[in-house]
Amino acid sequence: DQPVAGSRTVISGVDNVGHAFISISQTKTDGSTITRNMGFYPKTITTPANPRCGGVIGDDESHGYDVSITLNHVTTNQLNSLLAYYRQIVANSIYDLNDYNCTTVAIGAFQKLGINLPSTIGNWFGGRGVNPADLGEDIRSMQLSPNLTRNTTGSSYCPSNYGTCQTVLQ
Repeated sequence: DQPVAGSRTVISGVDNVGHAFISISQTKTDGSTITRNMGFYPKTITTPANPRCGGVIGDDESHGYDVSITLNHVTTNQLNSLLAYYRQIVANSIYDLNDYNCTTVAIGAFQKLGINLPSTIGNWFGGRGVNPADLGEDIRSMQLSPNLTRNTTGSSYCPSNYGTCQTVLQ
């Protein structure tokens, strides 16, 4: 979710900084599907002057987005690695606007799946780091491997969370 779709503008208006998050859909052996949309958020308000606080994995059900990539098949080992990564985030739960934000976590999630996303560092008043604006533009222009697809038209919402998860992250 870029602050300005199709742009590297890091902040739009007073506080629109965008958001990076992931969605996971798993088809179980019985044919049912589990879908979860999740992103990393600060527990309290952060600013360039006060960039650190506790962090939390938040529910991004129905969150809009401007650009996305989809890994078309995830193995059991990749899914387990991804879930372990999110458990580690919950255990550490430190959010840092400059060094460990929603975009950092989304890039890390894809690394756990064997996909290296670009990590462009952008600047904003009083800070700098990876951010949804640059990640969105990097996704728009990156060369994709055959197991990835890209959506550059976005959507006003993600699919709803659905199904019963057996693993709880929080």
